[in-house]
Amino acid sequence: MLAVGKKINYVLYKLRFIKDICSKERRLYLVKSLVIPHILYCDIIYHCCDSFTFRFLQVSYNNCLRYIYGLRKYDHVSPYSNNIFGCSLRVNFQLRMVLFLYNVLKNQSPLYLFNKIKFVESVRTRQIVLPRVRTNIYHNSVLYNCFVLWNKLPVQIRSLNSFMLFKKQSLEFLMSV
Repeated sequence: MLAVGKKINYVLYKLRFIKDICSKERRLYLVKSLVIPHILYCDIIYHCCDSFTFRFLQVSYNNCLRYIYGLRKYDHVSPYSNNIFGCSLRVNFQLRMVLFLYNVLKNQSPLYLFNKIKFVESVRTRQIVLPRVRTNIYHNSVLYNCFVLWNKLPVQIRSLNSFMLFKKQSLEFLMSV
């Protein structure tokens, strides 16, 4: 993830030369097309990283916001943090993890992941049985954290069949938590 942060900072360094001749909408477009794909590539694994590494990525994301809105180094980016994804960076990672698990459950693919999912006896709750954790490595794994996030969702959201409705309500729930 440090490499991702370095790539982001390098792209922003190159873009600063055209900052003054671009409108805010054009800068937003440039960041969404040149920088955000670096953040979104394999993003479900970022949720499980240590705080130092996530902080480095968060600082890079904040630099993107500073570039778009013309903010100085010590200006607060909090009012603008929801403008790229519609939520904070951490919530976006959580949302994409839940959506990944939703797609695995809905499509039953990839099969090797689907076979690892065991539900609680009650069909109505659609809760996943959390595997027994013996090591910190497994506790920080993507699959285990997907299960934990899935079980935090209310039953009404977990039982939705529409992907778009599931996405919208999951986002609302994760932003409220």
